Amino acid sequence: MNLLQRGLCVACASTLAAACAVGPDYHRPQFDAAANYKESGDWKPSEPNDVLSRGPWWRIFNDDALDALEVQIDISNQNVKAAEAAFEQSRALVSQARAGFWPTIAASLGAQRQNSPTLGTNVTGAPTTASVSRTTVTAGVSANWDIDIWGRIRRSTESNVASAQASSAALAAARLSAQSELAIDYFELRAQDQLQKLLDDTVEAETQSLHITESRYKFGVAARADVVTAQTQLLSSQAQQVNAKIQRAILEHAVAVLVGKQPAEFAM
Repeated sequence: MNLLQRGLCVACASTLAAACAVGPDYHRPQFDAAANYKESGDWKPSEPNDVLSRGPWWRIFNDDALDALEVQIDISNQNVKAAEAAFEQSRALVSQARAGFWPTIAASLGAQRQNSPTLGTNVTGAPTTASVSRTTVTAGVSANWDIDIWGRIRRSTESNVASAQASSAALAAARLSAQSELAIDYFELRAQDQLQKLLDDTVEAETQSLHITESRYKFGVAARADVVTAQTQLLSSQAQQVNAKIQRAILEHAVAVLVGKQPAEFAM
């Protein structure tokens, strides 16, 4: 067999091996759909890109306290850390699958020391027994290479790459979700602070109004109904005042969980 014939045999064998991959190649299923809705008009279709980093988008609000909290999302948020761990695991699986394309080489080295008795004679000619120590050193090298004839390693690698891409998208989504939820809770908490101040001023003003109304009723200038109305308004404002404190505490606990802190130890 000449060199040309050998080359043709190798090429045919390579082609046959490539064609023997386990399972068919994935093809997106065909689906007949309209290019756009008839009501689309000037609307622009969305172009999602889950793995695209959005960057520190919260800085547009120019709030130093929010900046300090958002930075802690990647450090302390348990959901983001879990998603990041899953992504790192997927990357490790991809590396492991790709390692199957290459041969594996193992080396071993060992040493054994043992004593063996030997016979001898002393100066008088009497037989004696002595112990001699010997050290035996062994070394070995082995190699193994699984030829991916049927495409098992290739399919496994493709699957792991797809899983890694999905994990990367899940990580980006978890990070963005936590960041946006933190921003929402933060601004709602600040709104509750302003509402609390407003209610405090309202309760103080309605308390004075009630005292004035009671004095007017005492001197016969106002009716009893005016006193009852003033008391009702004051009680309603006091109830809203208590509810505002509860809502603020709930939002503060939510912020603590998002940044990975114990709610009992977090305050802002």
